[in-house]
Amino acid sequence: MGHNLKIFLFFPGGSDWSTPVTVSRVAPNSSSSEQRLEQGHIILEINGIDTKTLTHDEVVSVIREAALKERSILLRVRHRNYGKIL
Repeated sequence: MGHNLKIFLFFPGGSDWSTPVTVSRVAPNSSSSEQRLEQGHIILEINGIDTKTLTHDEVVSVIREAALKERSILLRVRHRNYGKIL
């Protein structure tokens, strides 16, 4: 890879966990924090793929594959407390 891609996003959840994929931690100075991703955001889609039916491992694979190919990772998220989609 030509540069160091820093995503550093931690999230429990997935269809196998019976809970939505939710951001639990974002590392400081990562691309995730620079894009204002925050703890409590629920990840609804990853690059247009609905996360409702994905297992946790599938979510990890989708993000990892995009990162390894140095493609953009577009997340559609909703804040758990506010219900609005960001």
